[in-house]
Amino acid sequence: MTNPLSPSSSFIDVLESYLSGLEENGTALVELDAPFPLQTVTKEDSVRPRQQPAKVPPVEPAAKKTVLPPPPKQEPIAVPAEEKLVWATLIRLSKCEDTKPSKETAVVLVTGFEETNGENGILLKQILKSAGYEFLGPPLQLTHAEDLVGAGERIVVMGNPALQKISSAGMDLKIVRGMWQTTLHGKMLSTFAPSVLQNNPAGKKAVWQDIKTLLKDLDLEIPTWTKQKMSKKA
Repeated sequence: MTNPLSPSSSFIDVLESYLSGLEENGTALVELDAPFPLQTVTKEDSVRPRQQPAKVPPVEPAAKKTVLPPPPKQEPIAVPAEEKLVWATLIRLSKCEDTKPSKETAVVLVTGFEETNGENGILLKQILKSAGYEFLGPPLQLTHAEDLVGAGERIVVMGNPALQKISSAGMDLKIVRGMWQTTLHGKMLSTFAPSVLQNNPAGKKAVWQDIKTLLKDLDLEIPTWTKQKMSKKA
């Protein structure tokens, strides 16, 4: 008889022999206290990996909205103010030899307000005196060109702003200077303003030629004191 515990017996033969012996002895149930090694099962191990909730990615704080600086404030375009114009009646100086009733013709001067003040005003009075004229009264503000209707038979405008106010032709002063123009307000002669003549011998010469044009049209002579002054320079 083969020894059930012999080394040559296989594990299955030994197990069958053991169980048969228990059965012959009337043992029907064998309970093992710990048939397999015990392992501690954690809550995390009881959940299958596929059942684990997906990890929520960290939420980055919302980026602050970029606030652009306000656009630079646009400065209003500077528009030069319209030059204030004045007008004045010119009267022939009494010491002029040609002062006769038949020679009295009203002459009106129109120019800028600044042309009648300061150094410009002094130069303007010198020009008028050389021509034998002076202001009848203080210059008056010119609001509308119609204010000159009936004011005089001859109108002398000095400066481009005055020319554009009185003439409807819209011609530049450099083009019509020294030329007579017919307007609704009278016969008009245009020339440079006193402010243009400061330190400008050529401009002074041009204005003097225009003044002589005015006197010739009125059939008047250059005053004696002006002739004497011119002869000394010659």
